[in-house]
Parts: sequence; C-alpha cells; structure tokens
Amino acid sequence: MSLSSEQQTEILALREKKLTPKQIARKLGCKVSEVSQFLKNTATTQMMLAREGGSLAPIADCFVNKSCRDALFKPVDELDIFDEIGGLGLVFVKGNFDYLMGLNGF
Repeated sequence: MSLSSEQQTEILALREKKLTPKQIARKLGCKVSEVSQFLKNTATTQMMLAREGGSLAPIADCFVNKSCRDALFKPVDELDIFDEIGGLGLVFVKGNFDYLMGLNGF
C-alpha cells in the first residue's frame, strides 16, 4: 500500500507534533514501516536540498571514541598497510537540524 498525498501531509503534521512513527501509523491506520520509510525519504530529500542550497546547519560538536580517533588520525608516517584495525568506531555529530522539520528523531 502506498501513502496518499493526504496521508503524507498528515504524517508530516503529526511528526511536527513529536509523535513517533508508531503513534502516527496507529492514528492513520497504516504500517509503521511505511511511515518510517516516508520520514527517512523526506529527511534525506530535505537534507540534500539544504546542502545544494548551501543552507545546511553548521556542526556544533563532533565526538569520536578513542579507537576511532586512533585509527582515523594516525600520523601518515606511522601508517602500515598491514595494520589490522579492528573494533567499533563511533562518531557523534551534534548540530542544529531545524531544516529537517523535526524529522531527525526516528
């Protein structure tokens, strides 16, 4: 089942009110996966348009864990193509994402 334009408009309005995809799906009688996918597609499109228009929000902070930092910022003269880098690298970026119309929390 694809979402009608009325449902899409209602999804965005409900998301602005901070409802979760699950709450929105229940309210509209559709699948959570459909709502989630629509929100992700909409957020991606808005981000791409903002980037093309030069209006992306600046990054406020960027955090990485130690293993990620060590792997990414190793001095060039210390790089060895035979090094096995393993583990989990975490990167957290913090910014003001108002241009996503509240869609950044799913």
